[in-house]
Amino acid sequence: MQDENAPRDATLPLRLAVVLLIACTQVGATQLTSRVQRGLNAPFAITWCHACLQVLCWPAGNVRRTPTTDALNRSDLAIFPLLFLGANYAYVRALALASPAIVQCVFGAAPAVVCVLSRLWLREPFTRRRALAVGAALCGVALVAAPSGSGSHHLTIGAVIALCAVLCAATYKVRWK
Repeated sequence: MQDENAPRDATLPLRLAVVLLIACTQVGATQLTSRVQRGLNAPFAITWCHACLQVLCWPAGNVRRTPTTDALNRSDLAIFPLLFLGANYAYVRALALASPAIVQCVFGAAPAVVCVLSRLWLREPFTRRRALAVGAALCGVALVAAPSGSGSHHLTIGAVIALCAVLCAATYKVRWK
């Protein structure tokens, strides 16, 4: 008699390793991008480096392949690089205008945007709990991105550009569900 949870428990260390790999590459790319931009104004080169660090997560996509993930059509292959590069370029530009803490906090709203887009495109249920979570996430982003004090114009523009990065990233994540 085999337990239903046995295969799930066996892959738990692998799943945790993938989550840690993604978190480390995101933090590393953010810190590197933020520090490089202080002395270098080359947004496309920085975007390329930022994207290369995120490509380290590419092997994680092969952990669980299904017939659905293998059946990408040509339009998917054409739009993914545009959304991926758009998200990374907007993220890099946002880091040039706002602090990494602000940009990362705004980028933290991506799961809320994914939830809304999943409802619109994938017809996933939108429960009260999800609506409350989306509302709380968006209110938190609004509080963080609200202008206050000197230099708030750049901060607001940086937050808006980070929100563009969120929209691009959420779109390609939902598109490949």
